[in-house]
Amino acid sequence: MGKYIRTEDWMNAAKNKEFAEYMKRARKRLDEGEIATAREIKKIYRRVAKQIADEIAGAIQGTLRYSHLEYLHKVLNEAARQINDDLLKAINKGIYIAVEASTEAAQQTFIDLAKEIWATPVIKQAFATINERAVMALLARTGPDGLKLSDRVWRISQRARNALKVIVEDGVVRGLDARKMARRVQQYLQPGVWTALKEETRKRLDVPKDVSMEAMRLAVTEMHNAFHEGTRMAWSAVPGIQGYYWRLSNWHPITDICDDYASYNGDGFWPKDQVPIKPHPWCRCYIIPAVEEADRFVERLREWVHKPELHPDIEEWYNEVKTLIPRPSIVAPPAVQIKYSNKAEAQRYLVEQLGFEIVNFGTISDEIAVMVVKNIEAVYEQYPFLRGYVHIIEPINDPTSYAMATTRFDYANNQIKNVLKISELFMGDIRELKEYYESDVASNYHPKGTDVNAIIIHEMGHFIETKLAEQMAKDARELWKMRFEERIVSHKLKEKVLKDLNVTDSPEHVTELLCKYANKNTSEFMAEAFAEAVNSPQPRKLAETFLKYLKEELKERGLIK
Repeated sequence: MGKYIRTEDWMNAAKNKEFAEYMKRARKRLDEGEIATAREIKKIYRRVAKQIADEIAGAIQGTLRYSHLEYLHKVLNEAARQINDDLLKAINKGIYIAVEASTEAAQQTFIDLAKEIWATPVIKQAFATINERAVMALLARTGPDGLKLSDRVWRISQRARNALKVIVEDGVVRGLDARKMARRVQQYLQPGVWTALKEETRKRLDVPKDVSMEAMRLAVTEMHNAFHEGTRMAWSAVPGIQGYYWRLSNWHPITDICDDYASYNGDGFWPKDQVPIKPHPWCRCYIIPAVEEADRFVERLREWVHKPELHPDIEEWYNEVKTLIPRPSIVAPPAVQIKYSNKAEAQRYLVEQLGFEIVNFGTISDEIAVMVVKNIEAVYEQYPFLRGYVHIIEPINDPTSYAMATTRFDYANNQIKNVLKISELFMGDIRELKEYYESDVASNYHPKGTDVNAIIIHEMGHFIETKLAEQMAKDARELWKMRFEERIVSHKLKEKVLKDLNVTDSPEHVTELLCKYANKNTSEFMAEAFAEAVNSPQPRKLAETFLKYLKEELKERGLIK
């Protein structure tokens, strides 16, 4: 992602076409609301200008005199009151539009993600409350000047009154004709409609050049503040939100603090609890929510309903929103839990449903066998071309690996057999396996944010590389060369990812952005990036970028839509 918003940024952040459309639609509603509010403010000043002009021209004939001042002051006071009331209504309406636009996108995303867990009316009621709270907080908050919105609008109306008072009193001193004075008021309040007040006259009287511009600036600033805060509050109520990307508006004419925000962490990504407030008036920059991949999150949400301890991040989220959304009732265990509950059932499921030819788990435990199948099935759901592509599961006693993805070549018949080997040494006890893997993650040997499920997902990443290479090779011999000697697919993807991130291919960068093991070769880089992208609830930038390019490659080869 660049500093400025691009069409693909919505998709990269949302990881889902529908969610991206919700976000883009929200921004469009804000832009339309801003235009409508600006028009309304111009109407307010046009209406008040005509009202004052009509009052002056209609009530006073001929030359203005000192005896007219009391009446003129009364007219101006009423005009200031009218400006105050109408401006406050217009800006408040703009704030409501902005908040509704920001919360609507979050609400619809939540409905799509959680429709199996919560009824739509329950979610809508929660977001109606969020909407109301956001508006009340925005109307009640004080700005850097210590004033609330109503106070700032009042100050604008008084400045308009004071400027008009100076202009009118000057007209009385100079003995202007009432009708000429009426035109001068309209000139001043509508510089874009009437010929503007002469520059020398404005400077002599020491009045603002465009008295309506301050109101326009306040309206635009408050609407964008409302959209910003509404986005942050609403999306904080959406499970699976990872943070936000700060993006510059195309209206961003000069370099300022917003450029720093858009470059934060290298790509403008802010953790969800660290997003800064709008830094200055007229700020039209905006934040794009980064959402966990939908299918992966929905699976985790189903599991959380039955076992909250499995997903502490979702449980933490729920504890923050539990006053808005009731804890879901457990109606039945997840369907995946009744497919296979032990090694024998897992073996049968792999053969009968997932296209394996031979499955031998050896001495690994029932719990780990179930874990293996569960992760294979999850990857197959996302990448269905793998179904039937991995042929064999067999045990090994390798002390250096949790599991291995290998390919057996039959050059005579131009055939291959893909084999997943599972270590009996490591896979005997689930608790020990978790300890081993957590230790590896803590030392940055494997990617941050991943857990033991990443072991099998990693190996599936290797089989995806084999499948892509097979699409390019003319026979088994060339496949072996392209896949295991030249590593064409993983080399190409790694090169794209690092170029996108603008980092050099060094062990230090790869270790920092992914993990140590990814330095072994490009195939391990690909498998580790795939594991983090699929397994981590909050994949980092490198893993997200990798997954984007992987999907592009798979689409180009016709393997996914």
